[in-house]
Amino acid sequence: MQRAQSAIEFLTTYSFVFLILAVSLALLLLFASIPKSTVPLECAFYSGFSCTDAAYYNTSTGSQLVIVGTDTQPGAMNVSTFNSYLNYGQSIGGYCVPKLVSAGQSFYCVANFTTPANLGSTYMGTFQVGAKYCGGEPPSVSILNCSAPTSITYGGSVQLQGSAYNPSFFINLPYPPDIYCVGGGTDQAYYAQISPSGIGTWTSTNSYPSGVSLQYASCSIYNDYIYCVGSNTGAENQAYYAKVNSNGIMAWALTTNAPAVLNKEGCSVYMGYIYCVGSGSGAGNKVYYAGLSSNGIGNWIAAPGYPIQFQNAGCSIYRNYIYCVGNGNSPYNSVYYAPVMNPGIGTWAATANYPVQESGAGCSVYEGYIYCVGSKTGANVYYAPVSSGGVGNWIASASYPLSFNNAGCSVFNGYLYCVGSGVSPNNQIYSAQILNPGLGNWIAANSYPGSILDSFCSVPGSSGGYAGGGGAPS
Repeated sequence: MQRAQSAIEFLTTYSFVFLILAVSLALLLLFASIPKSTVPLECAFYSGFSCTDAAYYNTSTGSQLVIVGTDTQPGAMNVSTFNSYLNYGQSIGGYCVPKLVSAGQSFYCVANFTTPANLGSTYMGTFQVGAKYCGGEPPSVSILNCSAPTSITYGGSVQLQGSAYNPSFFINLPYPPDIYCVGGGTDQAYYAQISPSGIGTWTSTNSYPSGVSLQYASCSIYNDYIYCVGSNTGAENQAYYAKVNSNGIMAWALTTNAPAVLNKEGCSVYMGYIYCVGSGSGAGNKVYYAGLSSNGIGNWIAAPGYPIQFQNAGCSIYRNYIYCVGNGNSPYNSVYYAPVMNPGIGTWAATANYPVQESGAGCSVYEGYIYCVGSKTGANVYYAPVSSGGVGNWIASASYPLSFNNAGCSVFNGYLYCVGSGVSPNNQIYSAQILNPGLGNWIAANSYPGSILDSFCSVPGSSGGYAGGGGAPS
C-alpha cells in the first residue's frame, strides 16, 4: 500500500513533466512529416543591403539562384559582381540589375550553376556582391559619378528549396527580364518576358509619340529608362525617353534633340552616357555623346569623327572600348574601335575586317566576345574576341535560320535573342545560348505581333538593339 501511494504521489506531482515530453515528441514527429517545401526561406545580407526575396530553380543548362535586395545605405552603390556557393557548389557567373543602386532602391542578382536543382530539396549557402560605395547621392544615373577607388564585398547567406521555374516570381522583380521592342516602320511598341525557354506572350505598350515613325533610329536602355534618338521621317534629330518596368513602357517624353540629323546611326550606352556614331544623312561620320539621367538626355557633345562615312551598322561598348562593325557604305566589311573616356571617345583605329559585307546586322558583346548575326548578303553568323587591342579573328558559327538584316539582337543572361528582319518573313524570332565562345542551336520563339524591321529591341541591363546599339555590361 505504501509503494502504491508513493507511485500515485509521484505521478500526481510530475504528470505535467510527462505531458510536456509527450507534446514535444508529437511536435517533433509533426515537423518530421511536414514537406520540405514548407521550410521557411532565409535570406540575409550581413551589411549594406537587405534581402527581400530569393529563388533557386532549374534552367536548360543547369540552375540559377536569384536574390532580390534593397540598398539600405545613404548615397549610391556601383554594383559590379555577384557569385554564390550552394551546398558547396560554386556558381560559374553572375550579374546584378541595375548596376547603379541608390538608397532605398531595389535590385536583383542572378548566379548561374552547371548542376540542376532538386525540386523540394533544401539548399544552404552564401553569396557575395562586389560594389563601390559612394557616400553622396550622384547628380545623375551615371556610374561614372560613383567611382570610389576601392571595391567592397558585401556577403550574405541563404537557405531555400529548389523549385520549378516560376514566371510570376520575375514579374514581381524590380527589374524583370523583359524584352522591349519599339518601331518597325511605325510607332508601335511591344514587350514580352524572356527566360532560358524563350520569349513569352507579346503585349502592346505605349506607342512612340504620335507622328514620329521610329525607323532607322537607335534606342538604348540604361537602368530602367529607354532613350531613342533620331528617325527616318519627320523630325530626324528628335530624342525621346521613357521609364520601363514590368508593365511595359511608360509615357514618352521629349528630351534634348541631337545636334544633327540622325538615322541609321549606331548608338550605345555605357556607364551613364549615350554614344551615337554616324548617320544615313547629314552627319555620316559624326560622333556625339551625352549624359543620361532620369530627366532624359543631357547636352550633346561632339567627339572625334569616325574614319569613314558610317551608317546602317552596329556599335557595341565593352570594358572601356567601343567596337563598330560593318557599314552601309563601301567598304561594307570595315571594323574600327576606340577607347571610351566616359565621357568622350579617343582615337579610332582599324581592326580585323568582318569576313563578309556587313550592313544591317545585329551585333552584341558578351563577356569578351562580339556576336554578329546576319549581313547585307544573308544569314551569316560570326563571333570574335574583343580586347584593348581590337577585334580578334572572326569565326563562323551556325547560320541564322533565315536571312537577317536591319533588325535587332540583344544579349541577356547567357542567351542571344534576335527579333524581326529586313526581309520577309520579318516577324520571326529566334534565340540561341551563348557558349562563349560560339553559339548553340537557334530555337524559334513566339512571333512578333506585327511586321518588325528597322526597329530596336533590347533588355534592361543587356547589350544589343538595332544594328547592335545598346551597349554592353562592363
